[in-house]
Formats: sequence, C-alpha cells, structure tokens
Amino acid sequence: MNNEEGKQGSTMPAGEHSLNRMLESMPDGFVALNRTWAYTYVNAQAERLLGVSRADVLHRGIWDCFPALIGTSISERLHDAMENGIITETEEFYAPLGVWLEVRAAPISGGLSIYFRDVSQRRRQEDALQESHKALRESGQALRQSEERYRALTEYCSDLVTILAPDGTILYDSPSVTNILGFGPDDRVGKNISDFLHPDEQAALYTIWENPQPNDPLSTRATHRFQHADGSWRWMESVGTLQIDNPAIQGIVINTRDISERKRLEEQFVQAGKLAALGELVAGVAHEINNPLSAISGHAQLLMLHSDPVVQQDGAVIQDMAQRMNRIVRSLRSFARKVGDGHAPRVPADMNQVVLSALEVIGSRLRSHDIEIIFSRADDIPPVVINEGEIEQVIINLLLNADQALEAVDPAQRRIHIVTSYQQTEQCRNTQHPCCFLDVTDSGAGIPLEIMTRIFEPFFTTKDVGEGTGLGLSISHSIVVSHGGSLTAHNSRGRNGATFSIELPVETVTSPSN
Repeated sequence: MNNEEGKQGSTMPAGEHSLNRMLESMPDGFVALNRTWAYTYVNAQAERLLGVSRADVLHRGIWDCFPALIGTSISERLHDAMENGIITETEEFYAPLGVWLEVRAAPISGGLSIYFRDVSQRRRQEDALQESHKALRESGQALRQSEERYRALTEYCSDLVTILAPDGTILYDSPSVTNILGFGPDDRVGKNISDFLHPDEQAALYTIWENPQPNDPLSTRATHRFQHADGSWRWMESVGTLQIDNPAIQGIVINTRDISERKRLEEQFVQAGKLAALGELVAGVAHEINNPLSAISGHAQLLMLHSDPVVQQDGAVIQDMAQRMNRIVRSLRSFARKVGDGHAPRVPADMNQVVLSALEVIGSRLRSHDIEIIFSRADDIPPVVINEGEIEQVIINLLLNADQALEAVDPAQRRIHIVTSYQQTEQCRNTQHPCCFLDVTDSGAGIPLEIMTRIFEPFFTTKDVGEGTGLGLSISHSIVVSHGGSLTAHNSRGRNGATFSIELPVETVTSPSN
C-alpha cells in the first residue's frame, strides 16, 4: 500500500479494505466529503481527472480547493444532496479543466459520496449529431458527410450507442455492444429493445418517451437493467434523444454505459451502514434477553425435578425453548462482535484438514439425508494462516446451506461437491498474495436471481419462521473478509445448483539458504 492509500485506509475496519481497493480501480472519479465539505477520500481516477494530488486536498474544503465550482449547477446539486439527503446528478462544462463533467452525489453516513466522469466525448458526439441535422437541410452531400462523421464517432466510442425505431425496434448497435453486453453488432438489430430490458423497468422506460412533441429534441436519462448475452442482468445508465424528425436518423438515439460496479459499491455503502446499526441493536437486545432467559432456564430445571410427571414434561418443554433462545442469543452476540474481526489467534493450517474436520462434525447428518459428499482436494496448497475454528464454522455453515437446498431434490440426485485448489499465479481479490480456493457446490435448484444480492444480509433467510436466524451466511462472510479473503455465490453454469466460493490469501515464505 502506498502512503496515500495508507492515509485513507488506516482507520478502516479490516473488512472494508476490499472496498477501498475497488474504489481505487474504478473507472469513475470518486471522492467522499464530510458535513463540513472537507475531503475524506479521493481515489486514483479522481486525482487524474482533477489534476491534483490527493495529499493536497485531503481534509481541505472542496470550495477552497475548487473555488470555480461556487455558483455552478454542480454546487447547487451538491448542496441539495447534502442538505436534503437525496441523490442528485448533473452535467456541466467545468472551465478550469476544459471538460464536461457528469457528477452524481449520494448522501452517506456523515457526509456525501460523489462520482464523476469526463463526458466531453459524448457531448462532442451529441454536438456532431446536431450539426449533422443542420447540415442535412443544406445539401445531400452534407448528409453523407454527417453520416460518415456519425459512424466514426459511434464506432470508436466506449459507450454503447443504439438507435431505436419509434416502436422500439433496434436499428443500430455500435461495436461497443460486444464489450458491454457480449452481443455482436448485428445480433440485436431487428429485435425490440423490450426483449433485453428487465421486466421491472420496461414500463418506466417507455413512459419517458410518451407523447413526444414534433421537433422537440427531448433528452432524458434513465437507469435500468439490460440482459447480457450470458443471461445475467447488468445495470445501465442511458441518455436518450428523440431524433424522429431527423431524416438522417429517424429514431431515438440512446447512449448507454455500464454502471453495475457503481451500483454494487453504492449497495455496499448502504450495507455497511446497516451492519453498523444492526451491530449496536443486536448487542443491546442480546444483553436484555439473556438475564430473564437465565431465570426462565433455572425455573424450568426446578420444574423438571418435580414429582408430577406432567409438571416435569412442562419443565422439559420450557427448558428446550430456553435453550433454543440461548442459541439465538449466542448468534446475536457473535454478529454484534463482528466475528472474525482480526483479534482471534491465527496459525498456519492445512485447508484440506479443516474441511475434513468440518465433515466430521456434519458429515453424518448429510449422509443421513442421502446426500453424496465428494471431496476433490489439491495436495499442493501451502499452509494458510487462519483461525481454524472460524473457517471450520464457515464451511459448516455452507454445508448446512447446501443441505437445505437439497431438501426438495430427488434423493438419488442429492450431491455436494467440495473442491480445494491453489494457483500461485492467481491473486486474491482483496490482496496481492496467491490464493487458496474452496468451492462448495450443491445439486439443488440454484439461488433465485431476485434474492442473489441479499443472501449475505443479516437476518435474511428463506427458511420457515422459527427455523433459522438468518445470520449464518452473514457471519461467514464477515469471517472470510476479516481474513483478507472473499466469499461469493453464483449459480453453476451448465447444470443445476449453486456454488459458494471462498478465496483466502496464502503468504508464501521462502526458506533461508543453508
């Protein structure tokens, strides 16, 4: 980590270093301000776009660093976001840099997060379109020239440029559709745009272009999901301009860019705030519940000593419920302490042996449910520095999750495949170290796409009421992240089932020469 990264990240909790690395690799500029308008974070792209060093602006006020912003629409939108707690966005030409900036501000705990990017290329493209429209009225030769200019602009633009007929039929996709959505330039031509829009956004997007007025160059912005060629959904931001009356276009011109990474980062900011609030809440709840629970358990044990069998049975039922509540309280306390916060002792361990230890605990249960367990181990994995008990608990949680996913599967098809592997040339997402990989794949129905983004949320569960606390995957995720690794989930390609993947960094040690 360089000095500037250290300044920004030194106060960050262990689980947030991965977020810091993602912010540093973003294609957009990103800064964070506190409520006094002072910079608290500046990523590398922001340095490049603004032409400043983060060391020169950190902890200084934005208006002192960039006085030319005062009185601009950017300033107005930033104040609106800060004072009213809403998300705002704008585009404006920033004279000191000589560029058009697209700025989006969102309130966060203690201040404001700001994303911005240079959209000068797109503005030049829009200007070129307007010039071609004007040139069209002057001569046919100008029309041909404008078409050539338009083609050159769209073919080399990083954003996706799409032209729609008034009924939504795709007339043209720029070559960048391959990089953004995985389709060839002609794959979507002739099909309706609604075939690729997420059902939840179709009605809203078409409402934007209802009742267009003649000669009205309506330009509007929309955020929606487009389907990738691989079947997944990608968050996109589009700017659409009506050019129906332009003989050179006769349609709707849409500029689209992928904002999936930005959406994911925004969701992580929200999630971090939820976790902080929930941690405080559940710690208090667990403490308040534990005292009366101890009294209930004690009285239940006294009832179990009664001479009347009926009373003994009642005491046993109460004791059973008290023990169940005690397990919930322990889960709440574990979550409140943010299990795996880096304070538990860690030693070099054999990951294959950790898996075998977890199977010793839960293997008999899985086999009693007619589940075939396949363990494909790699023998070349170096020792991984971990807290064995915590990682073993993560594996047990994943196996319990797979067990639940297989309940509705034909017993003859119930299967869990555990795979360990090591590639020294590959690096973990959160560190620069080689990585140990552990995958747990079941043969169930997979994870519904509508809940895929929520499965690691605290208290989120698909189990029936009373059958789970919804903390297993959340705690597992916290443990793995605290070890500098990552825990992700995806549906298995080409077959049924879901895969949970653990990545843990391996710090290789070179033996000293004799």
